[in-house]
Amino acid sequence: MKKWILGFIALWLLQGVACAEAFRPNERVAFIGDSITHEGSYHTLIQAFYATRFPDRNVQCFNLGISGDIAKGGAERSDPSGSAIWARDVRSVRPTAATIMLGMNDAGTGHFLSAKTKDELEAENAKRFGYYKNSYGQMLDNLEALGVDRITPIKSSPYDQTQVNPKKPALLQFGIGKNDAIVAMGRGVVDVEAAVRGFSVCDFNTPMLELNARQQKDDPAFSICGKDRVHPQEEGHMVMAWLFLKFQGLESSVAELTVDARSPQVVDANNCTASNLKTSGDQISFDYKANALPFPRSAYQAAAHLIEFESEFNRERLAVRGLKTGAYVLNMDGVSVGEYSAAELEAGINMALLEQAPQMLQAHEVLRLCEERAELANTLRGVMFSCKYLKRKGYDSDDIVACKAVIDDVIAGEKAIYQQRALQEYADWIEGYDEQLEKVESMVEKIYAAARPGTHRIELSLRER
Repeated sequence: MKKWILGFIALWLLQGVACAEAFRPNERVAFIGDSITHEGSYHTLIQAFYATRFPDRNVQCFNLGISGDIAKGGAERSDPSGSAIWARDVRSVRPTAATIMLGMNDAGTGHFLSAKTKDELEAENAKRFGYYKNSYGQMLDNLEALGVDRITPIKSSPYDQTQVNPKKPALLQFGIGKNDAIVAMGRGVVDVEAAVRGFSVCDFNTPMLELNARQQKDDPAFSICGKDRVHPQEEGHMVMAWLFLKFQGLESSVAELTVDARSPQVVDANNCTASNLKTSGDQISFDYKANALPFPRSAYQAAAHLIEFESEFNRERLAVRGLKTGAYVLNMDGVSVGEYSAAELEAGINMALLEQAPQMLQAHEVLRLCEERAELANTLRGVMFSCKYLKRKGYDSDDIVACKAVIDDVIAGEKAIYQQRALQEYADWIEGYDEQLEKVESMVEKIYAAARPGTHRIELSLRER
């Protein structure tokens, strides 16, 4: 592992970050957040990891992000008894667990540009801190009233106030930046509430800033937070998923198998089985079944230069002792997936790197289904976003007939394309919201069916010279 990664993780742990328990079987997890959650993929990657690593656990992750949302919105959407569509958002997925990542919008934007003095800026930050504190506490009260017994506050991914970006000047005035306000809310509200209620806090902000700083030494224009300093892209969301999985203490091998070709016999098997071992001339074969699937490399390749996901989470080790010197062709289910020397096989190879291996093809199908489910869920996010938008425009989003009658005019009067799209999703899906949510839920059954590990015949044959 890169020494600097070890260094900042050690520092992060020394700062008091506690690890949380992994999600339990049949857990229904509400990922509450703003646009970083609404439009992002870290929760989809976590869903895919749980499906591939724990195929019998049936964990369901639900995207409950709303673009532009603040802690007040989170409190309103988690109302334990309200009848409005907006108030039922969290309740609609019947969560048993929840994560909360809010603060980016609570920290504000405009006052960093308009403040004339440092005192004026600090006064506005203090006011926003107070709003955040009151609403955050109410949100936690609501979730507990809903019976959500496992809550994980997440300190928000950073606003990048250090990137060199002439097209998007940083919100940094009088030595105080937007991320400084986010950090202050994390320390003064998230940490305090968590300590009082006995929650473990997952911190995205600190380690992501550290990764940023390392990269910006060589490339000042780099940002893990995206071109707008706010929204992480593919690599950033993978980093967030990695941080969350580490927070839950899930670093482990997919499976580990050691076979002695001379006996032949299984020397060691971890999270897998091997049976029906046979040797014939310069060939050994056996039936192999792991209890988990590897994680698709395509999901973390963009962040491979930033994190050690592969060594920490994606090792499916096969070691074969006692082979004659030479090069061996590895076949799985009759398909050639690689060629290795006897020395390499004795040291152990990582089957999670074999793109054509049947278990990797299966893992890619699981990821595809998770992404398909995320697309379905995103239409529901557009509906819920539009409920807030329509209310702000003076309409009652619960009066579906009235809203649909004016929706074309509302869309025509809106310049932002993403808001137009969300309003169209309200028009298309508001009457079928419950049915669409059922589709999202039904996808989980398909995901876990696809993730069920199978038995594969492995053959190693000495390649003819």
